[in-house]
Amino acid sequence: MIKTLVAGAFVRRPGYWAAARRRRAMASLCYHRVCDDIDPLGLAVSETEFAQQMQALAASSRVVAVNADQFHALWCGQHAYGGRVPVLVSFDDGFRDNLEVAAPILRHYGIPAILFVATDVLAGKPLWYDKVERMFEAGHADELQDAFGRLGVRPNLPAAGAAQWVESIRKLQSAVFVKAMAVIAGMAPGLDLSGRYLSADDLGRWASLGLEVGAHSCSHPRLTALDAEAALQEMTRSRQVIGESLGQAVDFFAYPFGERGDFDSGHCRALASAGYRMAFTTIQGGNRAGGDPFTVRRKCVMSGLFAGPGGAFSETLFLADVMGLGADLKNRLGVGGTRTRASA
Repeated sequence: MIKTLVAGAFVRRPGYWAAARRRRAMASLCYHRVCDDIDPLGLAVSETEFAQQMQALAASSRVVAVNADQFHALWCGQHAYGGRVPVLVSFDDGFRDNLEVAAPILRHYGIPAILFVATDVLAGKPLWYDKVERMFEAGHADELQDAFGRLGVRPNLPAAGAAQWVESIRKLQSAVFVKAMAVIAGMAPGLDLSGRYLSADDLGRWASLGLEVGAHSCSHPRLTALDAEAALQEMTRSRQVIGESLGQAVDFFAYPFGERGDFDSGHCRALASAGYRMAFTTIQGGNRAGGDPFTVRRKCVMSGLFAGPGGAFSETLFLADVMGLGADLKNRLGVGGTRTRASA
């Protein structure tokens, strides 16, 4: 309740919005799944919450939803900034509910968006972190633990669950990470992941709605766990696959996981050399136009993130965080923010 009241004080203060416009603030929201499933990895937003958030974006006189091309043009000063703070809506990975659930809501409220797809899913290959989650859900945790125990990999946590295992695997380095990916690929062949991801045809349907597509690697690795050649292949091959599938250029990239340590300056330079114009992280916070276009920050969204007193959606908290006021609130209230796990 205190956070809601403080956020309300900020949001109602015209000078705060004026200051944001003077510093040319720019915001980007990062979504993964839009569904009502219980998600142990903390990546899902309920359909109701997503609709409330898009309605708030569409109705606000303080912010304006833009597509990735417009976001880049504003960032580089190619278009005038204007009187409202630009906000980009983005999705990572390539879940089918993005098309079936989120896209109709986006269309209803006239909100543009970009989907960063890990291209292996288009060929029916499940993402490794999602497979780990589903193995736990299906009762295969012992199988996972035995297989990784032989590699000497175990999360240093009591009663570890799917989120802790994903985090431990994500942080493996070099050859051990590659071995871990091979182990996961060969496990639980009967696990049903059909219908969970977009197909190539689905991606075409998304693009036909006027929604944008960016690359998110092929297999969703931690880029810093790969050697330079393998990382470059993940960045360039995914761009090629999407370009060939849709018949259009792919200018935008989102780093898998995307936190500090998941990518480095060499990856930024490689993306620029490969022809990308901008790359997005999951480092939390807002941006200022004119900064490094290959380290754009995003606000990762999950269910309940913008709940006010009583658990109901708070438009005030939502707009405050969209505006990058979350850091101000934390400083004023002396609280820290954590997420269930590193964003995918």
